[in-house]
Amino acid sequence: MTHSAVYFVAGDSYSDLTALRSGGIIDLHYIIHGGGSSAPTSVVSDCNAAGLSPILNNGNDGAAGWNGSDSYNANLATQGWHAVGGESEQAAEIDSIMSHLIFLDYGGEGTGGGTDDDVWNVTHPGPVSGHGAASYMETYDSNSDLWGWDVMGSGMQHAKAHGVKEIGMCVGTWMINHSTAQDYINIAQQMEANGITFAGIGVWGGYGSNANSVYNEFESWYKAWQAIWPPTNVTMKNRFSPAPPPPPPKPIAFAAFAPALCSWAVGRLDEFDEFAVGSDTALWHRAFDGTQHAWESLGGQCTSAPTAVTTTGDLIDVFVRGTNGAVWRKEWNGKAWLPWTSLGGGLKAGTGPSAISRDGKTIDIEVIGINNVLFRKSWNGTAWSTWLAVATSIQ
Repeated sequence: MTHSAVYFVAGDSYSDLTALRSGGIIDLHYIIHGGGSSAPTSVVSDCNAAGLSPILNNGNDGAAGWNGSDSYNANLATQGWHAVGGESEQAAEIDSIMSHLIFLDYGGEGTGGGTDDDVWNVTHPGPVSGHGAASYMETYDSNSDLWGWDVMGSGMQHAKAHGVKEIGMCVGTWMINHSTAQDYINIAQQMEANGITFAGIGVWGGYGSNANSVYNEFESWYKAWQAIWPPTNVTMKNRFSPAPPPPPPKPIAFAAFAPALCSWAVGRLDEFDEFAVGSDTALWHRAFDGTQHAWESLGGQCTSAPTAVTTTGDLIDVFVRGTNGAVWRKEWNGKAWLPWTSLGGGLKAGTGPSAISRDGKTIDIEVIGINNVLFRKSWNGTAWSTWLAVATSIQ
């Protein structure tokens, strides 16, 4: 089963972001001319309203995308942009972006072989830091010839090795005359055959392009890709956010039965196991080995307090009265908890079993039957005896 993928479109204007979102677009790459230029803050609010990621492409073809001051990227983060990137960033600019936003690397533009713009091997050979980075690499050279995995593969592998979270491709609008949607499917499949997850793909039209017009021109290409990798609904900021910590465990409500304790092993009093019946009637267990571990459910349907014994070999046996009145056993074999098994018997309502190991090898269980007779069942280390009456009546 294939995974979902990121689909973006780039332009310096747009007419209907809702239509783009309906087409599976999740990231809008808004283009400005760089050199410290500012973008209208309405782009961020428009993207938020439509459910898209506002991403700023702040310069290409050697145009510096910032003004040399860290405050430039700090201000963009304050405005709500999710990521900033371009094609020819300096190492210092990349670090500045990652300290405030996600860095977006387009990489590979205009080099006859793709190595000069291999950002993570040449421009920024250090690891990804801060808020992280994504690389949507260009797939063409200055003559608009399509690059394949043989050219792009090394750059993608360097990106992965340096910690880039998303690695995908960027298609130029002029490539419609030089390639097909299938060409990019082939490259994506080669990426994954070489251990790199295909993160997604989008189309770039450069300055003067309207994002909706670009999408409409390449709609059939997007649909071909989305038929294999369905579009994600998660914006870039949320894709890069760390997973929220798991919720704290809910307090366990216990039934009105006394808990039971037993040592981990014969002769060991410093480490022990604790058993109690929860309000869900299941048997709950936790261990103490110098640290108190969390409760875990062992299942079952208990109608009495548990009793537990330890025998040689670090074996533990826990016994309770079940809903059918019989004694039920849960066994730890030294490695894992085994399934519940019934030992039969008919316990008087409101009573439970008692158990003891006299020598670390044998086990004796005693119960009060429904007619107030005391019964005993014994384990000799190999097999269980039948239930035997040991007292005729308990008054």
